[in-house]
Amino acid sequence: MGIVILSIVFTAYSFEYYLDNTLMSKEELKILKIKKDKYKNKTQKKWDGRSQYQVYRDLIKTDPDTVPYFYPTELNINSKKIHTLSGVSNSPTVF
Repeated sequence: MGIVILSIVFTAYSFEYYLDNTLMSKEELKILKIKKDKYKNKTQKKWDGRSQYQVYRDLIKTDPDTVPYFYPTELNINSKKIHTLSGVSNSPTVF
């Protein structure tokens, strides 16, 4: 009896995993295509599909002051707690 219940639970979770990783990604692709089309119609520019790191890597070649975005966090410097509220000031930041 335990093996039957275990196999039913395993099958249900496997099916849920399959649905989550295949059907949802198709829906997300449709939404992304709609966003790209709206962006192109509104701005007459092509959607930039690069990742944040790729954009940063390209911009650092032309402007060495470019910095990547980082989330506000707490730092310990010289035994003092410092809470960052933003990135590097007066620098181009890649979001």
